[in-house]
Amino acid sequence: SVSQHNNRKRDASTSQLQHDTEPFETIIFDDNFSEAMKAVLKTEQRMLTETNKDLRKLRNAFEQEKGFITFFVLGETKDIINFNVSGELMSINKATLNLFKESVLAKQFEQRMLTETNKDLRKLRNAFEQEKGFIRFFVLGETMDIINFNVSGELMSINKSTLNLIEESVLAKQFNDTNWAKEERPAYASELVKKWDPNEVTKWILSINGLSADASKILNESKINGAELLTLNCETLKLFGITRPATLSLLTEEVKELRKEGDYRGSVLIEQSAYCFGKILDHLRLRAMCHALQDPTPLPPPAIDEPHQKRFKRIVEFYFPGNSDAFE
Repeated sequence: SVSQHNNRKRDASTSQLQHDTEPFETIIFDDNFSEAMKAVLKTEQRMLTETNKDLRKLRNAFEQEKGFITFFVLGETKDIINFNVSGELMSINKATLNLFKESVLAKQFEQRMLTETNKDLRKLRNAFEQEKGFIRFFVLGETMDIINFNVSGELMSINKSTLNLIEESVLAKQFNDTNWAKEERPAYASELVKKWDPNEVTKWILSINGLSADASKILNESKINGAELLTLNCETLKLFGITRPATLSLLTEEVKELRKEGDYRGSVLIEQSAYCFGKILDHLRLRAMCHALQDPTPLPPPAIDEPHQKRFKRIVEFYFPGNSDAFE
């Protein structure tokens, strides 16, 4: 049986050898071929066989090289571990270390990765908290925390906490929590309009100069209340059947003025240069942003056009006595 096994093994080896050395096709000579022609064909047959062997070797070498490149070169940077071994730099693929998962090196690398991941998580958590604070500070503030100014006819708004960043300023003292809570502020006209019933809306409609009788009739018959009145625009008026362009323009402008009147009545009058006061508010907003993001970087002074520089300095000294350097 041992002899039979050896014979089978020898036959298999011979078969593999023949497979590696045989050409792609076996040439069968016709009787009409001369001996010279047969010799030429046999020579070509041997050359094809050798070429076939070389191609197989190249293919195997290529596959090995491709595997080498994939494993050692094309791995992501994070998969490469660098060691400083007594001053000599050495690198190895993480997958190579993990071949022995219980080894000291594999466990050390895992611990290092966990530490770095924990650091990244802490950074993300801090960034999230900063972003949450930023949103809460600038977006989610209550309406009562917004101060509206009518600066020589130009409307401006700012958060009360932004004014309080410079506590000793005139503005901060004027709108601090105690004074602002006690002060009786005028109600917004728009808030009063929202409470109008259809009869009061009718009176307002009849007071509009130049409005056609047809348009007045349509609006009066619709029984619109004050809250609905403030939402009217060109598209909603068309749904009521008012399509004349001039009438649409007149009504939308009147509703817009009604809303604007509310904004002006609920605002604090500031008789100063709108340009200079706006620059002051912009600078305070930048300070508030830096404060919310915990950014200690000093802010550059506001860029003021030359014709307004002296006036800007006087306004800053008036509202921020002793703190004017905050704008320099």
